[in-house]
Amino acid sequence: MEELIIYTTNKGACAVDLHSGNNITQFKNDETAPNLSIFLTNTPSGNPLLFSAQTKGAMMHVYNWNRESVDQQIVLPEKLSCLTASSCGTWLAGGSASGRLFVWELASGKLLFSREVHYQAVTKLAFTDGLLFSTSKDARVLGWSLVTMASDPKDCQPCITWTEHNLGVVDLVVGGGPSRDARVFTVSADKTVRVWDVSSTALLTTITLPAAETPTTLAVDQLERTLFVGCASGKILVVSLYDVSPSTGLVSVGGASGVVESGNVALANHKGAVTSLALSFDATLLVSADDKGSICVWDLPSRQVSKTIKQPRAELNPVTYVQTITTHGLPTEKYNPKTAVKLPMLKRVQDDKPEDNDVLVKIKPREKAVTHKDTLQQMVESAQFGGDSLAGKVVQLENELNQAKSSFASLKESHDTLWSIYQRQQ
Repeated sequence: MEELIIYTTNKGACAVDLHSGNNITQFKNDETAPNLSIFLTNTPSGNPLLFSAQTKGAMMHVYNWNRESVDQQIVLPEKLSCLTASSCGTWLAGGSASGRLFVWELASGKLLFSREVHYQAVTKLAFTDGLLFSTSKDARVLGWSLVTMASDPKDCQPCITWTEHNLGVVDLVVGGGPSRDARVFTVSADKTVRVWDVSSTALLTTITLPAAETPTTLAVDQLERTLFVGCASGKILVVSLYDVSPSTGLVSVGGASGVVESGNVALANHKGAVTSLALSFDATLLVSADDKGSICVWDLPSRQVSKTIKQPRAELNPVTYVQTITTHGLPTEKYNPKTAVKLPMLKRVQDDKPEDNDVLVKIKPREKAVTHKDTLQQMVESAQFGGDSLAGKVVQLENELNQAKSSFASLKESHDTLWSIYQRQQ
């Protein structure tokens, strides 16, 4: 199973092979900024899609995997400052500079939720299986129940509120697992990384960053062992969440709302501010990008750059987003506009009659029905095949036994003859 890098710039987007660096496909006419793009393999249309909110206005471009040009242009209620989607492909969420949060159902295009929830610009959005987290320059982190959003959007209030950061929250990452067991990692302009427990809503640990560094982005490996903090200086701070104890082995750092220092371990190769980070499937490679157009692939065990990704154009455009994906589920056939399924246009106002919305569902090709008769026939054929095979083995063994008996009789006769000759000579 191969892995690819999806990256966007202020001039377009590309997909390249993670290990070889070869260009796989391009997406043209894409002008976006950090946190405004997301690639989804699972979508209601059945096709992998790249969603990219544009910087020049309230517009979003949707790209089909096998088509370079824009597949759909969707007009939005407001120019967005961040964009994300749930991994299941059900929800799409966007935040704006006014602090407003939008949540759409992709299958119908229905605008489920639209409200000013932050005092300043929304900076990052992230889904879990049952929650949506939003961060803002107002230094707050809010958690929203998707069930309440869908069933009672007018009275929906945040079920989680974290206000411990002193300055605007720059980035947020939700750890693995279900919502009740997940941990949330936030990094702020106050130069701290905070680790939160979702089930108890408690602050677990505060990690202070070096005073000389200004954080710009955050990544966490899948096992939540290490934090990677991209900085405006071009450095990537590496923060271990576990320490080695001579008596007990591995122990987690911090805890009980404790404060720990990040240390001085850093990856240094970028000459511009780091804009985005992404880890490979096995967390042995880290992909980093900066606002000077550089994309590096780091070998984490050696902490060295294993390769740099070259942009297809001669000029280097600022890279705004990187994401790693696997090739599993990606279509291999060419784009066919006659059979391609479009997403419903996203609505710009909330509808008071949810039952009037049509839902897009792509029906998979019909599979041959398997009846009890077919299953019984397969069992009979399998039993017959097994019986024939066993009978053949019995015949083979009997033949080998008869050959052994014949050889033994011949040897015994020769032995008796030689023994009688020996006795006569004595």
